[in-house]
Amino acid sequence: ITIYPSMTSDVLNVNGNIDCKYTITSLEGKTVKEGDFYNVNTIDVSKLAAGLYIVNFYNYNGTKTEKLIKE
Repeated sequence: ITIYPSMTSDVLNVNGNIDCKYTITSLEGKTVKEGDFYNVNTIDVSKLAAGLYIVNFYNYNGTKTEKLIKE
């Protein structure tokens, strides 16, 4: 799983195995968005405050972590 662009103001695109769950966590450790990710390839991040976030994807293969910069 990869995300692009890693810096965005509205939509985060996801490429790869998309049958999973995800969480977006602030650097303070607070989960700010989470959900199931099935047959979709975007996540709306427009309502998040500007800053740096950690995006975790979970499925039967394990966990994938990516960084997100919200403009």
